[in-house]
Amino acid sequence: MTRRYGGALGCSGRWIVRLIAIFPADFRRDYGDDMLNAFLDQRDEAARSARSRATAAFLVATATLKLSWQLLRAGIAERRSMTRNRRLPRTSGKAPMLDTMISDLKYAVRGHLKRPGFAAVAVLTLALGIGANTAIFSVVNGVLLRPLPYHDPAKLVDIQVNSGIAGGPDWYGTSEPEYIDFTRQITSFAHVAASTGSEVSLGDSVGTGVRRVRIARVTANLFPLLGVQPLLGRTIGPDEDQPNGSRVIVLSYGMWQRDFGGDPNIIGRTVSILDRAVPIVGVMPAGFEFPDPTREAWAPLGLDLEDPWDRNNHYLRVMARLAPDATREAAQSEVNVLAARSTADYPQFYPDPGYRIRLRPYHTRIVGYARAPLYVLLGAVGFVLLAACVNVANLLLARGEARKRELAIRTAVGASGRRVTRQLLTENILLALAGGVAGLAVAFLGVKTLLAMGPDSVPRLNQVTIDGSVLGFSFAVALGTGLVFGIMPALHAARSDVQAILKEGGGGRGGTRAGHGVRRTLVATQVTLAVLLVTGAGLMLRSVLNMYRVDTGFSTENILTFRLSPSSNKYDTQESTVAFYRELLEQMNSLPGVTSAGAVSSLPLVGGTNNWSIIIEGQPTATVGDAPAERVQRATPEYFDVLGFTLLRGRLFTHDDDANSSGVVVINESMARAHWPGEDPLGKRMRVFAGNRPWMEVIGIVKDVRFRAVDRAPEPRWYVPHEQAYVTAYSSPLSMTVVVHTDNDPRGLLGPVRSLLTMFDSSVPISRVQTMEEVFAGSVEGERFVTILLSVFGLLALFLAAVGVYGVISYAVSQRTHEIGLRMALGAPGSSVLIQVVREGLVLALIGVGMGLLGSVALSRGLETMVFGITPTDPVTYIGVILVLTAAAAGASLIPARRASRVNPMVALRLEN
Repeated sequence: MTRRYGGALGCSGRWIVRLIAIFPADFRRDYGDDMLNAFLDQRDEAARSARSRATAAFLVATATLKLSWQLLRAGIAERRSMTRNRRLPRTSGKAPMLDTMISDLKYAVRGHLKRPGFAAVAVLTLALGIGANTAIFSVVNGVLLRPLPYHDPAKLVDIQVNSGIAGGPDWYGTSEPEYIDFTRQITSFAHVAASTGSEVSLGDSVGTGVRRVRIARVTANLFPLLGVQPLLGRTIGPDEDQPNGSRVIVLSYGMWQRDFGGDPNIIGRTVSILDRAVPIVGVMPAGFEFPDPTREAWAPLGLDLEDPWDRNNHYLRVMARLAPDATREAAQSEVNVLAARSTADYPQFYPDPGYRIRLRPYHTRIVGYARAPLYVLLGAVGFVLLAACVNVANLLLARGEARKRELAIRTAVGASGRRVTRQLLTENILLALAGGVAGLAVAFLGVKTLLAMGPDSVPRLNQVTIDGSVLGFSFAVALGTGLVFGIMPALHAARSDVQAILKEGGGGRGGTRAGHGVRRTLVATQVTLAVLLVTGAGLMLRSVLNMYRVDTGFSTENILTFRLSPSSNKYDTQESTVAFYRELLEQMNSLPGVTSAGAVSSLPLVGGTNNWSIIIEGQPTATVGDAPAERVQRATPEYFDVLGFTLLRGRLFTHDDDANSSGVVVINESMARAHWPGEDPLGKRMRVFAGNRPWMEVIGIVKDVRFRAVDRAPEPRWYVPHEQAYVTAYSSPLSMTVVVHTDNDPRGLLGPVRSLLTMFDSSVPISRVQTMEEVFAGSVEGERFVTILLSVFGLLALFLAAVGVYGVISYAVSQRTHEIGLRMALGAPGSSVLIQVVREGLVLALIGVGMGLLGSVALSRGLETMVFGITPTDPVTYIGVILVLTAAAAGASLIPARRASRVNPMVALRLEN
């Protein structure tokens, strides 16, 4: 038996092996390796602590005799016990298996405590990967995967139409007659509800505490359709949802808590809306949001179903609940029939290609635009976890090389390959679970950070928490990590050649060629993953930079903006409203630090403009369906100067362009190209397709402005003077956004502006206070959010790849110290050794970079809709990635290369002897 491992154990070790052989085979298989390993640890510790060889020999002999006596007594007792119990019936194997698992676990804990540095590095690496994945998954779960907080949300559908009136492919809301059709003609719908957004001036009582709030005006059946009961009181009644019904309001939970202190007796209390007392009839529960978190209350919509608006007024959001036995596909077929019939019955409203209706799951309506970025982030953070796991697998392989003699001795004593593999796998899973626990701490911090920096455009972000499903995900990731990336090092160590390892004796230090090959493959994989992430981050970074560099057509520097909405009861005529803004702007222009102040119906990058059908003089239009529809804005003359618009031809408005003068209009260059191609639009006339609206003369052409989004091309747009809008453009001049250009920090002007407004009219609330720079930043916050996270993930993957390259090259140098010393003794210069070592690291990096670039090209389609100004295969980004990864690999290889080039040949040769 001793011939299996020769003299590697020494005389004392061989004696202990003979004594262990006294025990039964089952006992040796389960505990023999632990017993021998414990003795070897004691012997080595005694030898290290002794000050002389004589003392060491004495301590080793004493320990051997003591253990021999214990083993002899225990072995005899164990054999007697086995003999007595030999004829007993065989019991279940659960208890021995449990004992073995506990033994493996205890041994794994002891082993990690003996090597705290290794365990700490592995746990920290896994914690970063698992924690980042858990944090991102919590966001994906809260936003995309968790069902909407409504009854049977799978039955809810969103309804959108496209009648061709807008002249584009966009889908938009429905008109009142179309909503009536859905309620009366579609049998697949159990309920149909409509809503629209609104802003009101709301106070606790008439004339006090007025502020501007966003509410939703909804049909009475909305709340039953959603299946949500109020927390307090009731919802809107059918008798209140009438054209002349009673005014009531239902509060959100947040508004109830914030503005009314959670008063349990709130029902029946009144608030002031449009200078009228409106009773509070209900409070919705926490977490209820419709149609989005910005809506703070709900009021009756009050549609006139007997005399609805025309079919070209598409302002309603409509949703439906499918009947119990209906499917969305069946409902889509039914609305397609309705669309074809409506196109034939109302050709004046539905020009070619006719009326189209789209049904979507309501969940898609809520989160549709956030789906792609979040899944990209989830995939990216998955690559980070893979990179972390590969790094840990590399560490485990290196540790397995260092422990190969220990494992060989355990195998020689009687431990089977399966037993060794199970023990090592237990150690690896323990590391992964510890990394998962630490990763939860990282995830908690990560979720807080994500919620703090998350853009408002991400829906349901306030519902993100680390709940049971997230904890289950984290545990599954940790366990899967331990199994998948722990099994390879365990099998590699368990399948080593025992006799070859033991014949090496104490001086054998070199790893196997197969082990080196596996580690190099893992490092190349790390580099590949890093390339994928750095490429994605680079593309998004270039895209965001392009957004900041794009010519928006307007200025953002030193401009303060805020929204004003005078009461329609106090300013009950168009003339009084026009006078309010004219006088206010005159006083505001006289404030110190103000260079110019104007007003506009809606700001660029904020939206909210009307889309009116128009008639171009000389271009006959028979029906409203044939008329082009373009977006209109009303503005004061100073607006163009404040935002720095560029006048291309003609002139801009003046204060002489009032309600008593002939109608005028300023158009942008896109509208000029669309409706007067090859002509000079100046002097041409147009009018609104509504009633007998007067003609407006085109007096000026301004440069295009990116109005809807920075990454969307400019579209046709026309501007009318604020003082003429209610006459020429069928547009109320009540609510306006004031823009103020200052000669320094615009925020410093907010105090004087508020004071001026209080003295001018304290009943007018001020809202949406922000600078134009903040408006621009808000328009790209979603892209910036994704870019920041991808950059963090890319840097982390880059760091792990560099560490992996460093580890492999450093380990190779340590194993080749004798070879390097011999070469240098024969005359090889240190510089050649340095170049050779760095070249080895660069080869690994270039292999990984090549595979990563191929993967990036394959995955680039996922970023196609998210980049701006570049293609997903942007060559500048790819070249930058190659340079960054190559430089990182060269830097990581340089440290061990310099160490190798400074090896003392004589010392290196003595180490091998």
